[in-house]
Amino acid sequence: MRVLLILTFVLLSACAGSFDRVRELREQAPDWYAARKVEIAGEAYPRIRNIPILELDANERSNAPLTREEIDAAQARFSESDRASPPEETPEDLQAWVAGIQEELSANVPEADFLTEEDIQALKERFDVPRARL
Repeated sequence: MRVLLILTFVLLSACAGSFDRVRELREQAPDWYAARKVEIAGEAYPRIRNIPILELDANERSNAPLTREEIDAAQARFSESDRASPPEETPEDLQAWVAGIQEELSANVPEADFLTEEDIQALKERFDVPRARL
């Protein structure tokens, strides 16, 4: 019984020491820790039921189709933009550029230094030894 009582006191003192260490770590935590703790706990997020419902105004034209004049004005603005210009290179120019790059790359490739068929056969003969089978 005494051993159980002593063991209980030892465990309680160890827990108290660890609680003190945790408290010290919390006090020494950087500034961003508190904000991150709130974010992880989900306390700073709004509730869905508190989000206001938007009422559509009857005079809004958000769903109405554009008039012909508005469409023409939008197309004119798009056509005047620098981003609407067609590409300057033709597909033939691009293919010629690719062919030039391929020629440069293939000119710098060294000759292949692979094993000949005789070398491969000699290696196979060297390592083709009978193995014990069960």
